[in-house]
Amino acid sequence: MSQKATTKKNKDGWVRRGKCRRCGICCQGDKLTPGPSQDDKYIQEFIRIIGTDCPHLVFNSENKAECDIYLNRYPECWVFPNKPEDLDLVNGPCGFYFVKKP
Repeated sequence: MSQKATTKKNKDGWVRRGKCRRCGICCQGDKLTPGPSQDDKYIQEFIRIIGTDCPHLVFNSENKAECDIYLNRYPECWVFPNKPEDLDLVNGPCGFYFVKKP
């Protein structure tokens, strides 16, 4: 599975940059924590989508996270993180970051 650096603009004008670190935290609902900009409803919905632990999350021999349905993964996974507030869910450093485009 190849993890490419991305540049993706969302509807609010934020551009996602960076590269997945393959830590797997965003695939483990019990490790996601809402930050100050998140409400409980948002985190509950995201965890409802992926479950406590996504059943498709596997770790390779180098302890890097992989998705066993990567090319057919859920739409939420294709776009996460989609806005800066999404990074509040990941309790640790994420390889993605956002810049505001005028």
